[in-house]
Amino acid sequence: FILVLGYLGDGVLALDEDSKNTGTARNLFWLTVLIWCTYPLYFVLEHTMGLSTFQEILCYGISDVLAKVVFALVLVYNFSQNVRDP
Repeated sequence: FILVLGYLGDGVLALDEDSKNTGTARNLFWLTVLIWCTYPLYFVLEHTMGLSTFQEILCYGISDVLAKVVFALVLVYNFSQNVRDP
């Protein structure tokens, strides 16, 4: 987990500041970090507070949708903006 985040962070920090995609890449990096941090939180809640199976699936499902769909929407929106404004 930490190794993957470190690898992603190195890639984002190595981006050229003048690139028009730098802001989007950094936003997506932080979105990924925040969402990925919810998974261990759910694991701890499951074992300490006794989340039901339904609650656990719901929590993981919400994080999965945010991690995948929102990530993709941000990419598509940024791509469409770059195509319109070359």
